[in-house]
Amino acid sequence: IIFTMHIDPTTPPEMDEIYSTVRMYHPNTPFILFTGHRHILYYEELDSNSFTLESGKYFEVIGIVEFDLENGNFNNFEYYWMDTSVENFYNLSRKNPNNFLTEKGQQTKEMISYYTNVLHLNDTLGCSSEYFLPQLPIILENSLYNLYLENVLPYMVYNNSLQNEQFFIANTATLRYPLFKGRISVNDIYSIIPFGDSYVYYPNLSGTQLQIVVDELGKLSSPTLKITPYFDTHEKYDWSRPEYTH
Repeated sequence: IIFTMHIDPTTPPEMDEIYSTVRMYHPNTPFILFTGHRHILYYEELDSNSFTLESGKYFEVIGIVEFDLENGNFNNFEYYWMDTSVENFYNLSRKNPNNFLTEKGQQTKEMISYYTNVLHLNDTLGCSSEYFLPQLPIILENSLYNLYLENVLPYMVYNNSLQNEQFFIANTATLRYPLFKGRISVNDIYSIIPFGDSYVYYPNLSGTQLQIVVDELGKLSSPTLKITPYFDTHEKYDWSRPEYTH
């Protein structure tokens, strides 16, 4: 039995209810739950014949499970994650550039190209001199949040006509993808911030009131959420990985 679901496997009750219901009727059947929501790599054995696997975010990696079914049980079981790249897909599918695309695959490729042009997603907006990562500590110059706070907010968001000291509050999911070195397209910006969020001003808050707001917002975070690095698939960044494979 295989389930795919956009559910955090560690936060009740959704996955627990699915698992317990299936086990009520199929107590020993091999049972795989492919889960996801937290944008991390995660594996957990639920019983001797069942497990859950999360495979990161944004199709940066794919989760691979290999096993033999013998007498209704998993044997020679193995799981791992593989970076998504054209070369890896060739190897997995045992294909090459000449025979990899199916007819539907070619149609999908042409559709993506068509809408990229119609929506002007490939239009050039500028050029980045550095490679900025959202998961790096904010004090580092190549942190995307550092770039955002130092070079975007003061000029695009802050009301510079006010004399008050200004503060900005956002969650750690505001910036969702790296900004690569080189040409910047419309699609790059949508990849980083894909939402039509609004900025809301609250003038004349005292420091005490501001701290209350921060504390209350903190209560909304899931206790199992990995805040840092929430938007980094890998626990430690792999600097050897070529940029074009992202």
